[in-house]
Amino acid sequence: TTAENKHQYLFEVVDEGTVPIILPTFDEVTFEVPNASLVRSMRRADKKLLPILNQWTAVDVVMTRFEIVYFDVTDIDPTPQSEAVKQALIATKGGKGLRLSDVAIGRRVVGHVLLSEIDSVAIERYLPTTEIDDRDNGSDEQPKETEFWKNEPLQDHTPRFWSQKTQDTLALHTSAGHTTLYLRFYADYEEAHLHPERVQTENGAGDFIHKNNSFQWIQTIGRFCGPEQLHQSLPHFGEESQEELRDYLIVHEDTGHKNRTLLASHGSSIKHTQTVSEVAAKHREASFRNRVSVRDLATAYELNLSVDSEAGTPRTPPAIPK
Repeated sequence: TTAENKHQYLFEVVDEGTVPIILPTFDEVTFEVPNASLVRSMRRADKKLLPILNQWTAVDVVMTRFEIVYFDVTDIDPTPQSEAVKQALIATKGGKGLRLSDVAIGRRVVGHVLLSEIDSVAIERYLPTTEIDDRDNGSDEQPKETEFWKNEPLQDHTPRFWSQKTQDTLALHTSAGHTTLYLRFYADYEEAHLHPERVQTENGAGDFIHKNNSFQWIQTIGRFCGPEQLHQSLPHFGEESQEELRDYLIVHEDTGHKNRTLLASHGSSIKHTQTVSEVAAKHREASFRNRVSVRDLATAYELNLSVDSEAGTPRTPPAIPK
């Protein structure tokens, strides 16, 4: 209730079994089930949609049982209704259990992904580097607040230097248009900054995986989609274990940009018999063999030019064809 207009707004936490199937539209975006409740709290994140959008853009992202929706972080209509929604988000620490149609009031929808169209998922982890990479750090105009529903900015870290932190990025490949949505959560950056000891840099069998927002979201998405829908092996599906989380993890050990978006490059070709980490290892090995082959050929050619293999004497380089 506001002091000026004395209006009341009721936001219900609903049971999905009672959700009616109606299809209103918001800013020309049709929600799959607009009255479905959020299954995870709203999170602020940077997103890319490859191969269409290759630049990081700040969004507020929500998820229901049926879809993932992301909102523009700057275009917010300041009405009594939208302010009431924000107060509900603050009270529930992100709106888990609120209706999607309520959370969307006053917000501009910039995209959504149907869970039924997701065919492969992964956490692509990038290890920190001492270099500042402007391509990876995003815009200087990214919002200071870690969450839309928290007025607590991460001090002195705007822009966020993602390349200097262990970065867990949620990757979702879809069959519709063969696009891949990448999300990196601001709360995960904050945690990596304040508690670097919680984020491990390896994915070996004995390493502990901290269940940050990226892993919470991918586990939820994986459970909803299931092994029958996803084109990848999930040998520990449903175990609620470290091994279940590790089935989704890809670690990029190089600091360069080559092959840093594996799911976007190979999401369509992953087989049901392969985990995403096995696919990543296969392509790393192939890339390494290619580099070694090229280096060995170059070395052999140089030796061939300089030394006779039998006499050990200098050899005259062959003439360059005209």
